[in-house]
Amino acid sequence: MSRFAGLLGIVVLLFLAYVFSTDRKAIRLKTVLWGLGLQFIFAILVVYFTWGQWVMAEAGGGIFYEVERLTDLAGAYEQVVADLGTVYSLAYRPSNKTRDGKWRAIKITVNRSNAVARGKRGYYAN
Repeated sequence: MSRFAGLLGIVVLLFLAYVFSTDRKAIRLKTVLWGLGLQFIFAILVVYFTWGQWVMAEAGGGIFYEVERLTDLAGAYEQVVADLGTVYSLAYRPSNKTRDGKWRAIKITVNRSNAVARGKRGYYAN
């Protein structure tokens, strides 16, 4: 039964969304099914393929810590703690304030040779 808990959760959420929708006729079944299909494909890529996990981490501006065995977890935790101890947050306010839906690339550079800048590669100006 625990294998189907996620599926049951999706069905319940879709049911609640339908019940509380103010305009049920605007719901397009084809769009909902496409979204569920893509979500399933992404889940397969992330769960079964290491490169899928890496791609998702990169797309989100994060880092992927590879762990193949439980004994590798200690090293991954140490790396996470070391990374969190050297995290800085940057704020960004664009000079182009036009909300035209276009992609705006962001590039961060650091002047220290031992520093690494990680983050999103850009955003859509919506």
